Amino acid sequence: MVKVVVAATPRSGSHAFCSKLEVKNNLYECMNIEDMLLPRLHENEKIDFDICSQEFLVALDQQDWTTAWNQRPMLTNHHFVLRFDDNMNKYFSNVQPTLEEFLYEHERRWKCIQQLDDWAIKIIMYQGVSTSILSEMVSMADRVVVLRRKNSVDQAISLTKSTMLQLWHNEPGQVVKADAGEIDYNIFRDSLKDILVNNNWVSNNFNTPKTEYYYYEDVDFTGSVYNKNQINVEYNRERCEEILHEIQ
Repeated sequence: MVKVVVAATPRSGSHAFCSKLEVKNNLYECMNIEDMLLPRLHENEKIDFDICSQEFLVALDQQDWTTAWNQRPMLTNHHFVLRFDDNMNKYFSNVQPTLEEFLYEHERRWKCIQQLDDWAIKIIMYQGVSTSILSEMVSMADRVVVLRRKNSVDQAISLTKSTMLQLWHNEPGQVVKADAGEIDYNIFRDSLKDILVNNNWVSNNFNTPKTEYYYYEDVDFTGSVYNKNQINVEYNRERCEEILHEIQ
């Protein structure tokens, strides 16, 4: 039995990495509580951003959970949210949590996870997990893995493409091919800032004697359940490098 924490920066191959871990309870992004509020369409399971207000999305991005709950979109018969039961099984629901439930959810899930014999958890900054819970996870884990990328520009381009098309993780074995057209440099700039902040967050919370560090470029993803999307985008490399130097 093994317990693993995978601390990931955006677009570092974390889903693919986690799929190769030999654990019974592979929980991936089980600490992502925003899925309890985000409306997904029954027809394709995609998030319905059309009914999400800007105030709601900004609050989620800033992990302002009370504001996010107050600004949450109301579900219709076409929508569902994602939740976890006490055995950490994911399920669809047409009921969003109360504010009290929502604010307690990270702690509830962590208590449930501790009852399992083994587990692997993917942690990423936007989940908003408290430092106290992160510290407990790291202390309890047999392995702590940090995933990064060597090139921030390439990482930001990948994040920009996914943001522009809202394409993140495929179904197991699926490959998505798409054309994003010309890159949105505003999204690229925000993506680059986000990546730099994420790098600092990972360094501050997961730098322990037992931490294993991996770069996306060096990981062998052969045999992974999740395949890399094939998304084309037009961009000027020199302009991207300039933006990196501007914000560093």
